[in-house]
Amino acid sequence: MNKLVSDLPTSANATERHQALNLRALDSLSAQTICNLLDELTDLVVVCVDGEIRHINKMGSALMDAESPDEILGHRFQDFICDDFASSIQDIISVMAGESNATPLRVKTLKGKMISLNIKVQFMPDLGECAHVVLGENLTAQAMMAEAMHQSEVRFRKLVNNALDLICVVDKGKVNYINKAGLNMLKLDTKDDIIGKPLDTFLHANYQGILDGDVTELADEELLLPMRFVDSQGNGFCD
Repeated sequence: MNKLVSDLPTSANATERHQALNLRALDSLSAQTICNLLDELTDLVVVCVDGEIRHINKMGSALMDAESPDEILGHRFQDFICDDFASSIQDIISVMAGESNATPLRVKTLKGKMISLNIKVQFMPDLGECAHVVLGENLTAQAMMAEAMHQSEVRFRKLVNNALDLICVVDKGKVNYINKAGLNMLKLDTKDDIIGKPLDTFLHANYQGILDGDVTELADEELLLPMRFVDSQGNGFCD
């Protein structure tokens, strides 16, 4: 690793010299620089030696509810894992290092809060035979984001469904959603009476086909387009 380019024999080709330069560049990175790089990551990064935490990045400290890295250094990472199978394996970190895929695990923080991490473990032979780096993707944040998006969609659907105007979603000419007001205006009993059917079925003859094909230009105009519908009893109305 510390071999200098000048140490290479004169017969060394350009590739060998380029590789030596890259190695020197890696050696020039200080431990502090590497730590700073790890602190920029948005996932937990822990370096364990003999199962004990020797380094943790800023995001890892935050996820583990540590005021500072010193609060968690020296602890065994395995002690924070709460899944049942973890307690049955003496050195789960070493076992996980042989896995090619990440493993979702529940981890307890210093304050007793449960979080979900997608754990990937890599051997670190340069630091010793029992040295590993543990990478933890925060699944809890993803789950919270997914739940927030779901709740937002639920609220939006509720607003649309309770609107006083007819609102429907059409895909390739067929209706795949209609709100309560639309059902009432078309005098339909249930959504099954319209879902999956062509919208033209409920349009006056003079308006049939107007939404066929590419309607991008109509959508881009952001204008209200008067249309005449026909309810289930054959009565026409405008919307």
